[in-house]
Amino acid sequence: GRVGELSNVMQKHQTFFIKFGIYLILERLKILTYRNLFKKVHKIEGSSVVPIINFEIALQLTEDPKIDMEETHCILANLINDGKIKGYISFQHQKLVLSKIDPFPVLSLSNQNCDS
Repeated sequence: GRVGELSNVMQKHQTFFIKFGIYLILERLKILTYRNLFKKVHKIEGSSVVPIINFEIALQLTEDPKIDMEETHCILANLINDGKIKGYISFQHQKLVLSKIDPFPVLSLSNQNCDS
């Protein structure tokens, strides 16, 4: 869940990573880092319904204090769409409603969308 550290390394060595063709792999790693951060937030919250502001605060503390609710929604929506989080966003209540059964599925090569 240490998104900020990963982002800093990616930015600092971007030219190297692009030159050797591994930048996109690291972008995927960043997505998994978001997932793991959100999994920690869920664990701390202890509920299947989590206020999105909690995820926003976690992102602000670990990556960038300027991250806003819109960007948090976008990250969550992408994780849900990619099957890395099971749940949905309740925009009316500004909450993430997670599946009570396996909300953060075990990651494997078969569900990491390696073809895209």
